[in-house]
Amino acid sequence: MNEEFKAQKLTLTPNNDGKMWIAEITGEDSVYRLKRVFLPEFESGVYHLYDGVYQIHGIHAGISPFNKEYCIVSNAHMQRSVSGQEIYRLLPKIKLYEEQRKIRLKHQIHEKLDEIGKALDHELVWQDIEYQKDQLDSLEDSQQLTLTLGQLIRREEDLIHSYSKAIERIIDW
Repeated sequence: MNEEFKAQKLTLTPNNDGKMWIAEITGEDSVYRLKRVFLPEFESGVYHLYDGVYQIHGIHAGISPFNKEYCIVSNAHMQRSVSGQEIYRLLPKIKLYEEQRKIRLKHQIHEKLDEIGKALDHELVWQDIEYQKDQLDSLEDSQQLTLTLGQLIRREEDLIHSYSKAIERIIDW
């Protein structure tokens, strides 16, 4: 992955309530005060973190559990137990990172689409992947892009299977 977008991986298991999640704080929300974008798991229990502000809930082996805890990640270092007041104070800075988040997420989606394309390496698949990449410009915020990335991660095997079947039908035709 591009060095500019190097992820820190955090592996979680469910907290005492049976839940685990990581949400990136991306701005203000009229209902919940803070807009949270829930991150997808790249593998079971594995989340990718970048410089930013997060709320984390779950257990990482060897450290005290995260209990809906605010954390700041900067230069691969995590500051834990950040107060809500500090997060509200940082909101103007958090909002300024929206464009950077969108660029990073588009890069991640392109990588995931390329993985799917390489799995089949067929001209029609690459054409469809290029079309999907072009459609990313219609997504307006990091929440939409995060949802798209999550869907790609969850549906990767289904997409490969679907493309394989389409290629077989073309060859049989």
